[in-house]
Amino acid sequence: MYVCLCNAVTDKEIAQAVSDGANNLSSVQNTTGAATGCGSCKRTTEIIIDQCLAEKLINAA
Repeated sequence: MYVCLCNAVTDKEIAQAVSDGANNLSSVQNTTGAATGCGSCKRTTEIIIDQCLAEKLINAA
C-alpha cells in the first residue's frame, strides 16, 4: 500500500529499506523519500519501521 503519497513510497519499499540497514526515520527518509513532503505519513512510516525492526529481532533470536 502507498504510505507516502507525496513521493509514492509503499510499505514494501520502507520494509526493504529497513531490511537493507535503515534503522530510523531519518535513514528511511534518505533512502526512500518517505515523510519528506507534507509529513502526514511520518507516524505511519515510523510504525512500519518499528514493526520491521521488531521482526528482525525476532528472526535473529
